[in-house]
Amino acid sequence: THTMIDTRRMLSSLGSKFNPKWSLKRINREHKEATHRIMCLKNSDEKIKCLDIYEDTFEYKGITAKLLDNRLAIAEEGKRQGHCVGSYAGAVASGSYVIYSLERDGITSTLGIGVNASLPTQHYHKYNEIITDEDFIKIANTIISDVQSKAPKNCSALEPNGPDDELIDFDMDDNIPF
Repeated sequence: THTMIDTRRMLSSLGSKFNPKWSLKRINREHKEATHRIMCLKNSDEKIKCLDIYEDTFEYKGITAKLLDNRLAIAEEGKRQGHCVGSYAGAVASGSYVIYSLERDGITSTLGIGVNASLPTQHYHKYNEIITDEDFIKIANTIISDVQSKAPKNCSALEPNGPDDELIDFDMDDNIPF
């Protein structure tokens, strides 16, 4: 299966051994753990400096919105939500995109804000499900206004590694892109 091939490839890249006699449950567990280890290796939890100008959190009617301020948090959001928001990490580092994770009572959404005309503003629940809850829409509009009022033209010079839109394969080929 694809998961077996993918797990073998990932474990090999990590210097670990794959055993073809493992149960499907074990292969799935190894796949999940290897995916996380690779994500951690490729994505830093160091705060992206140009995000200092934005609010860390917003709250409205029980919804908490948290700024995703590092590449690892952005990659984890994409994995958890089943969409490609992780591919926007380079745009965040360059100052042209800002991402918030919203949550209320276990219901989550991701808000990606293009701070210039070249990138779209997007707001979706898990697996790109359309947002219909008026409270989620209201807080998103508040955040978008706040971010766009504070956004600089570009802050890639502040980022030590500069923008890098490296895509990371999380074996989610059955999901629609963010």
